[in-house]
Amino acid sequence: MKRQYSKQNKNKIKSKVASIISWCFFALIFLLLMYVLGCRVTGNAPTFFGYSFHIVVTQSMEPEIKVGDFVVSKKCDISDVKINDDILFESVDPLLKDIVIVHRVIAIAFQGENVSLITKGINNPSADINPVRQENLLGKVVVTNSNLGGIAKFLFNGYTLFFILVLGVLIFIMVKQIKKIKVEVAQYKKNKRESMRESVKLELEEYIKNNKNDRPPNNDYKG
Repeated sequence: MKRQYSKQNKNKIKSKVASIISWCFFALIFLLLMYVLGCRVTGNAPTFFGYSFHIVVTQSMEPEIKVGDFVVSKKCDISDVKINDDILFESVDPLLKDIVIVHRVIAIAFQGENVSLITKGINNPSADINPVRQENLLGKVVVTNSNLGGIAKFLFNGYTLFFILVLGVLIFIMVKQIKKIKVEVAQYKKNKRESMRESVKLELEEYIKNNKNDRPPNNDYKG
């Protein structure tokens, strides 16, 4: 009995731990989706562990980087950037405020300890008006991929993110319901077995009682 009780306790603990992990997982997915969706709305690049992700939307870097290409940049200090590096940065142009841009560094300017980068789209006729400083530098481009661009565009779409979120919630609810049904079925089977055992026990007791009452007297005794 003790062993069975201990096993039940262990199963309950495992179930609770699994439930907590599931809730944490879906909460994390929800926060990530909301973060990416917020980035899409504001025009910022999603950043994870120092890596920023961006889908190119202009022809300024063609033919090397085309519209729709998926770009990954790695966070770095502005002093690590060299001429001819492609960088990802947030524009400070009033007309393009906070819009993420991929351009090439064509010159580096030094003013005392301050460093700024002169950038240009290789397909543009002139350099960018506003230099890039540390505060608006996202990082150096380390990966460009045309094939991933379409996939990333689909995944980062607001409707896709909403669909993934709803689907995740539905799957989570469905899994919880399936577990609940399994527990109820197991409990029903257990109750049924106990009921059958109790019924058999009562029938056996009744049978023994009836046989005892119907037993003929012992006439072998001689006084």
